[in-house]
Amino acid sequence: MSPATAVVLISVIALGLLMFEAKVIYPVVIVAIGIIFYLVTITLEGKISYAPLFDFPGMHNSPYSNSFWCLSMLYFGVPVVAVCFAMFSLVLHQWRHREESFKSLSLIDPLTKVNNRRNINQQLVNIANKLELQKNLCYGIIILDLDHFKRINDEYGHLMGDEVLTEVAAALQSNVRQTDILGRYGGEEFIILAKDADKNIIMQLAKRCQQSIQQLAISTDQQKYINITASFGVTVVCHNQSMRQAIKQADEAMYQAKRLGRNLIVLSDQTEDAVAIPVG
Repeated sequence: MSPATAVVLISVIALGLLMFEAKVIYPVVIVAIGIIFYLVTITLEGKISYAPLFDFPGMHNSPYSNSFWCLSMLYFGVPVVAVCFAMFSLVLHQWRHREESFKSLSLIDPLTKVNNRRNINQQLVNIANKLELQKNLCYGIIILDLDHFKRINDEYGHLMGDEVLTEVAAALQSNVRQTDILGRYGGEEFIILAKDADKNIIMQLAKRCQQSIQQLAISTDQQKYINITASFGVTVVCHNQSMRQAIKQADEAMYQAKRLGRNLIVLSDQTEDAVAIPVG
């Protein structure tokens, strides 16, 4: 046994466990350790000579004071440790990158590439906590639902419906601010959370999004164009107001827009007994 042997053994085992399944590594480790202990045993019994390169009696049984022995241990141990450390770092970097990718995928809608419902729900919790702490902070909430989307799926197929959702998400993304949070809230339903927004700001944002969706003309395989509209529900939530109630009111305002004829923006104002005001 020597420091080089121990270092190499530990490094290789650690790297092996990182790169391969345990059921592959453990049998090899058990065999290797068994061989090493067997060699140690027969060496102690004097059946074989230990390290004939080194004259331990001549070293006065103090190999650590012998430069040749120390350099030999470094010669055999350092390269293996360096290679194992480099490979360990590489595998760890790839593992972290993969974890970040998985985390991102778990928060992003795979079709539209905007925030998914799970991420939006977490953002709503974070916003609710901020509203409790900051008195002057308000958030605007827009919930919009595409009009007659089922008709598009029935007439042109679900692939075309997916294309429509992708185009709408891109149109919305091009109109929101960097501080705004855009997400897919349901099948054909989207939500926008706008920080530091009063009624005027959030209504202007809703109008821009409405006009951007209206301007879409999505071509089909039949050389036709699909025109899209959406119904918008808008509300503003400020300090000490219920986020749950705000979401409910924005959703009800959106359904009110549906009932009023679609392609409308309806404002639900908590500060005024949640009166729905249709806006053309």
